[in-house]
Amino acid sequence: MNLHLRYFRRFTPVGMVAAMLLSLLGVQAATGTAAHTTTSQFHGVNWADPNDNFVTGNITPVGLSNTDSYATTYAKSTSILKGFQALGANTVRMGFNQATVTGSWWNSCTAAFDAATDLGINVVLAPWLQNGVVGDTNAFYAMWDTVISKYQGNSRVYFGIMNEPWGYSATDEDNIAAAWVARYAQVPRGRILVPGAWEGNLCTVGADSRLAGTLLSLHEYTLGGETHPTEAEWITSFENNVCGYDSRLKKHRAVATRYDKLAVRYEATVLVAAINESL
Repeated sequence: MNLHLRYFRRFTPVGMVAAMLLSLLGVQAATGTAAHTTTSQFHGVNWADPNDNFVTGNITPVGLSNTDSYATTYAKSTSILKGFQALGANTVRMGFNQATVTGSWWNSCTAAFDAATDLGINVVLAPWLQNGVVGDTNAFYAMWDTVISKYQGNSRVYFGIMNEPWGYSATDEDNIAAAWVARYAQVPRGRILVPGAWEGNLCTVGADSRLAGTLLSLHEYTLGGETHPTEAEWITSFENNVCGYDSRLKKHRAVATRYDKLAVRYEATVLVAAINESL
């Protein structure tokens, strides 16, 4: 099997999980009801809160301030995003939570998403879950209703159902994803990213017919000595987790939305852009 990897990697200073090259596995996304072209079109970064997106308050991407106006946030974001583009990124993955969507920061926060799409950058939006579970289902869907209502008409915006739902069994996670897809049937399936089991294995979600035509989100953290110090061991782990969904036979549905390769230069891009914006 040929692995079509670029990178979707994190930006990491002291525990900050902020930006990774968004690496696409394969060439053609599943069609079905999807209005999608190819998964190989994505090369990007995770742009996150410096305190990690698992915060319970506002998620505020590094370089931004949740006290800024829409216009100021748009200007800062444009500067940072142009830096990402200069490094070859055309996609940015960003998180949200209930506090972000329901509070005063939401209007200004959307300026970052709008700045990205205005620059021709794809945006992947995903909620970060506390303790790896949805918790309040009504609040979860109310949050998503707001996001979908605002961005379903923007073809550059993609929707990641959940980030790392590690609190569920593979079956329970599948059922939640299927319910989400059914609720938002108006969203083209080629713009939906379904997380693998814990977002780390695609076998079960990929085989679920209720999720046909969606993209599959994979996080692979084992490279670099954590559990698989050699390249050969990492490739074996990766192949076991991608479950063939980077292949033509399975319609190239896999997208590596987190990938373990340091990208300190992305951190530098954000910091330099933020400094320039403040001058």
